[in-house]
Amino acid sequence: MGVKRPRILITRPKEQEGEFLRLLEAQGLEAVSFPTIEILPPEDWGPLDRAIQQVERYQWLLFTSVNGVKYFFRRWGERRGDPLPPIRIAAIGPATAEALRDRGLQVHFIPRRYRAEELARGLIELGIRGQRLLLPRAKEAREVLPEMLRAAGAEVEVVEAYRASRPRDGERLRRALEGVDMVAFTSSQAARNFFELLGDKGPEVAVAAIGPVTAQTLRDLGISPQVVPRSYTVAALAEAIGDYFRRRVEDVPIDRLPDQGR
Repeated sequence: MGVKRPRILITRPKEQEGEFLRLLEAQGLEAVSFPTIEILPPEDWGPLDRAIQQVERYQWLLFTSVNGVKYFFRRWGERRGDPLPPIRIAAIGPATAEALRDRGLQVHFIPRRYRAEELARGLIELGIRGQRLLLPRAKEAREVLPEMLRAAGAEVEVVEAYRASRPRDGERLRRALEGVDMVAFTSSQAARNFFELLGDKGPEVAVAAIGPVTAQTLRDLGISPQVVPRSYTVAALAEAIGDYFRRRVEDVPIDRLPDQGR
């Protein structure tokens, strides 16, 4: 890739940035971090605590992020501490499923495409009419998953397991962008927070999105992403970013990758 390595700014929460940083470095890229999301506990533990105490009443436990797994089971340990009773578990994608398996839990369903709509469709096909489903998630999450499941006849309880807060130092972000060749986004919230911090001025660099939901958020903000991987994991995103810069060095025209993903 030449003497100067392309510099990638990642906006992932600090607790989750390590893997992405390592993957980008393995692609021969220089990775720098400016988290545009800070993960915090919920303001009120009450709804989650009640769901934990009554978890036996649910047939399914749904997780749409690693953070949801982390905060749910941290609180589980504080409020109960016993093994999880028999309940089917669904995860939106492989990273979330791995976080569950690391806790010794069986994951009963992962959609083939790792997005809320596909998770809902897969569960509906399995037959969830009349069943109770518990969804611990971020306060700011999209409503598409519970809405689709309720429309199919399921009883879905959504409880806040954590909050995603935005940092406030826009000037520090502008300084972090100096010398950057690309900004990578792994969620819509990270993208929205990034542009709120910058104000009206967007980055004058290339942009990468982990999948079509994040890519559409960027388009809604007036930015067309140059990189969207075929598979919507941080590993695939890092590889797609590496390919993008290798092709630029080789002066090969870059075809935008298909919009698939989160």
